[in-house]
Amino acid sequence: YIHPGELQELLLNRTIYTRVIDVRSEQDFNLFHIRDSFRVDLSDISDQKFAESLISRASNSVYVLVSNEETDSTIAWKLLRAQGVLNLYILEGGMNNWLENFPLPESVAKKENFQKEE
Repeated sequence: YIHPGELQELLLNRTIYTRVIDVRSEQDFNLFHIRDSFRVDLSDISDQKFAESLISRASNSVYVLVSNEETDSTIAWKLLRAQGVLNLYILEGGMNNWLENFPLPESVAKKENFQKEE
């Protein structure tokens, strides 16, 4: 597992190729995602060609799997590790934990408190 703060540091480190692989639904990804991440359907993770594309990268490559919590990213981690992908991590607490650590400014997203009129 990797903490959101550690991931933030990795993303800023230009000596390490860090790739965030988001396995959430397209709808969730379109609402918000970590910059430069890419979305992959969980069903496509088991495709050997996908795993080979990760394995063929330079040895300084790090992959971080992201889902809303950790359930889907854990499934993806197991599938990719079984295919030989190394330097593979799960974002601790998923996107929900990322947003707790790095909340969006109100100019981007704002939680509304709607009350029913009587």
